[in-house]
Amino acid sequence: MVDFVKRYFAPVFVALFVTVLFIVLRTHPSYKLWKGYTVLSVPCDSDDSAVSNALLEAGCSDVISLSAQRGGASSALESILLQDAGGVDSYEKGKSLYFFDRDGKARLYYVPDAHKDGIKAATELLEHNYRISAILDAGTVFPWLVPAVVLAVFAAFLWLSENRAVFVAAAVFPVAFCFCNPLYVAAAAASIEIYAIFLAQKVWRRRGGTEFILKNWCVWIFCAASLLASFAMGFVGGILFILNFVASASALFLLLNLEEDYERRFPFVPVLIRDAKMVGKMNRRSVKGMAICSCGAFLLLVLFLTGANFSSGNGGGDLYFPAPKDYNGNSSEFASLDDFFVQRWNAVALEYRSLGELSSATAFVRPSEGDVVKQTRYEKRGGEIRASEQVVCTYDEAFRKKEAASVLNADYPALEKLWFAQGRKFSTEYASGESGADGGEAGAAVLLMAMFLPLAVAFYFILIWRKGRNVL
Repeated sequence: MVDFVKRYFAPVFVALFVTVLFIVLRTHPSYKLWKGYTVLSVPCDSDDSAVSNALLEAGCSDVISLSAQRGGASSALESILLQDAGGVDSYEKGKSLYFFDRDGKARLYYVPDAHKDGIKAATELLEHNYRISAILDAGTVFPWLVPAVVLAVFAAFLWLSENRAVFVAAAVFPVAFCFCNPLYVAAAAASIEIYAIFLAQKVWRRRGGTEFILKNWCVWIFCAASLLASFAMGFVGGILFILNFVASASALFLLLNLEEDYERRFPFVPVLIRDAKMVGKMNRRSVKGMAICSCGAFLLLVLFLTGANFSSGNGGGDLYFPAPKDYNGNSSEFASLDDFFVQRWNAVALEYRSLGELSSATAFVRPSEGDVVKQTRYEKRGGEIRASEQVVCTYDEAFRKKEAASVLNADYPALEKLWFAQGRKFSTEYASGESGADGGEAGAAVLLMAMFLPLAVAFYFILIWRKGRNVL
C-alpha cells in the first residue's frame, strides 16, 4: 500500500492539485488602464449632460468626470494665490489633462468597477439613444491567439521529439498554464520551458541521463529563462510556474513507474546501448527546435505590438489616454499624488503666513519631510505679554493620511480617488490603444529575450560545428 501511494497516488495527486490551482488562480485578461475604474471615452464635442444622463440611467454613479470636479481653493485668499505667473493653477490644469486624450479628440469618464455591468448598458444607451459613439478600455474577449501560438510550438516539438510520450507528460503542464494565463509573458515562458523539455527528453532512461541533464547548461539556461520570464507576470504567476515544474516532474515519475511495471511482464526487455553522453547536448534537430522557439516568440511579439487595448468596435488605436506607469520621479505635466499633498500643505500654511510676505510667486512651495507650520501665540504671564510659537501642522505621513482620508470621504467623485485606488506610487503618461495588452515594457523585453536567446545558443553551436570541435 505504501509503495502504491508513493509510486502512483502521490504523483497523480500532485499533478491534479497543480492543475486545479491553475484553474482556480487563472488570470482573466484585462486591458484596463486604471485599477478599480473603467475608462469611457466619447468624442470631445459630445454633450456632457447627455453622457452623464446615460450613465445615471444605466445605474453608474460616482463617475469621475471633469464636470464633477470642484475647485481646489477653500478660501478667497487661496483662490487668488493659486494663480501662478501664467494666470493658471498648475495643479488644476494638471488634473484636467486626465479627462482628455493626448490630441484632444476624446473626453474621458472614469466609471467605478462596481458598475461594470452598468457601463456596458451605458455604452449601448449612448450609441442607440444619444447617437454618441463610446469606447471602453476594458476588453473581455479571451485572446485565443496567445495560447494557440504555444499550442503550435508544442505540436511542432512533439513532431520532432524522439520520446513523444515523455514529451507530452512533461510539456502538457506549461501549455495548461498558458491557457489559464493567456498573457504574452506567460506564453513566452511556456514556450521556452517546452524547448527545455524537448532538449531533455532525448536521454529518457539512458545510462547517465540524470547526470547529463544536471550538467547540460543548455537545459538549465532555458529553464532559468522561462522561470525568470514567469515572474514578470507577478509573484503569484511566478510561484504557479514553479509548481508547473513540480507537476511535470510528478508526471514523469508516474510515467517511469508505469513503464517499469509494464516491462516486468516480459522476460526480456531491450536496453538502450548508447548512453546519454553519446547523444550529445545539441544536434541538428535541436537547432531546428530553436528556430521553432524563436518563431513562436516572434509571433507573440507581433501580436503584442499590434494588439489593441480597446474593446469597442469603433476602434481606439489612434487615441492616447492617460495611464499609470512605474514611478520614475521625473516631473510631469500630469498632476499627481505628490502634487495633491503639496497643494493641501500650502492651503493649510496660507492661513498662518504673513500677508506681507505672500505673493503669487512665493505663496506655494514644495515642502520637505518634517517641515512645520507654526503659529505665534500671545499670552499674559506675570503681568507681561509673552509670545510663543506652537506647531500647527507637520508635513509627515500623518498629515498625508489625514488629507487622503478627507478626499476619500468627500461627497463627490474627486479625481484624487482614482489615484488612491491604484494602491501604489505611479507616474502618468499617455498610453496608445495600439500598445500590447499586458506587460508593458517588461513584456516586450521578455518576448525579445525569448526570441533571441534560442538564436544566440544555436549560433554558438553552429560556430563550434564549423570549427570541428567536440560539443558532447
